[in-house]
Amino acid sequence: YITEGGNDTTATGASDDPFRSIQSGINFSSDDDSVTVAAGTYVENVSLNKTIVLMSSEGAESTIIDANNFGTVVTITDGSDATLDGFTLQNGYTSGPDTKTGGLIVLNNNAVIKNCIIQNNQSSQGGGIYTEGGSFYNCVIFNNDAEGEGGGVFIYYPGSGEYPLFENCLIANNGPDLGAGIYGWCRLVNTSVINNTGDYGIASAGTSTITNSIIYGNDGDEIGSFTATVIYSLVEGGYTGTGNIDSDPLFADTANGDYRLTDYSPAIGAGTATGAPTTDIDGNPRPTTSPDMGAYENPLPSQRPKAGTIADGLGTDVDWWNSDSTISAIWNAFTDNAALTYEYAVGTSTSALADVVDWTSNSSDTSVTKTGLTLTEG
Repeated sequence: YITEGGNDTTATGASDDPFRSIQSGINFSSDDDSVTVAAGTYVENVSLNKTIVLMSSEGAESTIIDANNFGTVVTITDGSDATLDGFTLQNGYTSGPDTKTGGLIVLNNNAVIKNCIIQNNQSSQGGGIYTEGGSFYNCVIFNNDAEGEGGGVFIYYPGSGEYPLFENCLIANNGPDLGAGIYGWCRLVNTSVINNTGDYGIASAGTSTITNSIIYGNDGDEIGSFTATVIYSLVEGGYTGTGNIDSDPLFADTANGDYRLTDYSPAIGAGTATGAPTTDIDGNPRPTTSPDMGAYENPLPSQRPKAGTIADGLGTDVDWWNSDSTISAIWNAFTDNAALTYEYAVGTSTSALADVVDWTSNSSDTSVTKTGLTLTEG
């Protein structure tokens, strides 16, 4: 156990005799142990060099590891299949050509990183994360900078095994460099790569696999590859693949970093359940059919329908009409996740919309002409 009130001189690491620093707890532990860290801010550089579970008791927002702008916040060493759960990693700083990240280094291992916030870090390769392996779940990688490649994440693929996995992650507002969001081959599932500044949202993507994800608002091309496998994802500018869409995702409050989906987002219900996680980044349940794209699940099963532009006449709006028995209307297709049918009515005023012709099905047709009326100038 580690608390801000512990000590590293005589403590045993028991819950009633905790260490003060995280590194002391790691050093005292053995493989397969769990090290629990109480809420607080721990100013240190951590080497996670054992196969242990390092977890916070209160979550990332209240349990912070701060490098104080000196060195990397956390390094998970070669062969350490550790779990890092529930921390904010911030204010890491490294400099110089090809220098690895200031935030989190994951070397060649099968580490699991989950429920973490990685923010305000800086380096040459991978402002927030430099990784050669591992899997990332429910993480926010935000506002990191790199001088070289990978503002949010730099991935070095050693040439064998699966690409690093990012599931239910938000990678946003990182940069400014080549691969502002991600540089390298990766697997993305329900991950949002948004508003990163530099060249490409995902650079050198190679044969990455991307499912149920949102890649939007990044500088340059969204995906720097013609050979990535992208399905059921929203990609600005489009990308060939089953179920992909190119639309404004209609985030809740982009200016303030709220990338949840509004009720009218086209990403709602547009994903595939195959391989999708059962919950979102906030722990909200995802449906077993047609989950949302991106890290956040909206509570609605489908987007609210959006009306298309409606015009009188059969072209653009007309200023006058010389028939006293026929009227027409035309409209752009409405937007909904399901098949659409339309109804029309004719009325004498906005308060009596259907007192001449009651609501009538128009099937899926997007224009109508009604004859046999008695029209007067008004």
